[in-house]
Amino acid sequence: MVKGIKMQKKIVIVGGHEQACNILNYINDHKLAEVVLCICRQDDIGVDTIFPSLLKRARESDVSVLQPRQLNTPKILSFIEQLDADLVLSLQNNMIFGRTWIDLFQNKLGIANVHYAPLPKYAGYWPEMWAIWNEEKEFAVTLHYITTEIDTGPIISQRFFKITEYDNRYTLYTKSSNECFLMLTEYLSLLLERKLSAIDQDHKLRSYYPKSLPNDGFMDLNWDEKTQKRFIRAIAFPGFPGPKIKIGDFIYTMIADDLPFFNKIQVKPNE
Repeated sequence: MVKGIKMQKKIVIVGGHEQACNILNYINDHKLAEVVLCICRQDDIGVDTIFPSLLKRARESDVSVLQPRQLNTPKILSFIEQLDADLVLSLQNNMIFGRTWIDLFQNKLGIANVHYAPLPKYAGYWPEMWAIWNEEKEFAVTLHYITTEIDTGPIISQRFFKITEYDNRYTLYTKSSNECFLMLTEYLSLLLERKLSAIDQDHKLRSYYPKSLPNDGFMDLNWDEKTQKRFIRAIAFPGFPGPKIKIGDFIYTMIADDLPFFNKIQVKPNE
């Protein structure tokens, strides 16, 4: 190595959707590091759908891609070890990191994950939905290091913001995405320079939600009007099946695009 030349750090991005795409573009545009690999979600088909495609962005940027069913096979682990990357960014990732991943990056810059929730509360699935259903008045996004347990690692940073009576699952997701991008762009350089401390989570405050829906996704017609509206706000998301209603022997599904309070919002990072 030539003396005086600072080598670029190498990053692996794991995940997809807005956050992974935006951060890949941000790193490349600002030449903060070299993204050497993108490991994309199985549901990424290489074109923009409801969510933007990391697979598409990586190919456009000439970044190597993998799309495994899971992260912990000997073949994947061997490849990651040989890659000798410095930092892993887990961004809207739905795959689990095993112990070997954590060991590989323990003496490097680690594995940093973003979670759209005020951890240790709302660990697990679909926190925006549960926060609205539980009538929360405040929400947050969290940047934390990965451990072997889901959403339990030490917290690097959080950004809090209000939930209004007009918010629904989609608008809260959009707010979370924008706040998360701002948080990542603020802390990414510090992550790469190892200038960050992290605080252990207070697991006494932890709440975890599995992959399920309130009331199994069915709106109870005996609920009062306020509860019914809150249920719709919590569950409906444009492009996905919404709340279900059972009338007699028939089940009907609401579509969020048809609901008047679902105005289309473009998820765009603040620059």
